[in-house]
Amino acid sequence: MAAPKLSQDAKLVYIQLPVQNRHTASEEKAQFEVDEDTFIFHLCGETTNLKFPGLLNELGEDNRLVYNRERGHFTCRIEKRTPGEEFKGLEGIQTNTS
Repeated sequence: MAAPKLSQDAKLVYIQLPVQNRHTASEEKAQFEVDEDTFIFHLCGETTNLKFPGLLNELGEDNRLVYNRERGHFTCRIEKRTPGEEFKGLEGIQTNTS
């Protein structure tokens, strides 16, 4: 899986995850987990882990996963545990894929 693109606003972190084969991927085959400061994405036997510089809200009402088949990527939006907190260094977050 290619490197994700990350962005944020005052309330949410946005994680855009490109996929290799956009025609076989679907929301039904993908799932994500949030554990404190770690985001874990599963798709077709592949796992991507991202460790953030702040805490994420595991049970956020606005946590969502959406697949855009035309563009070939998933977008996950995850609530920050502390709204208004700025996560510094998003561009330097390391991606671990297995």
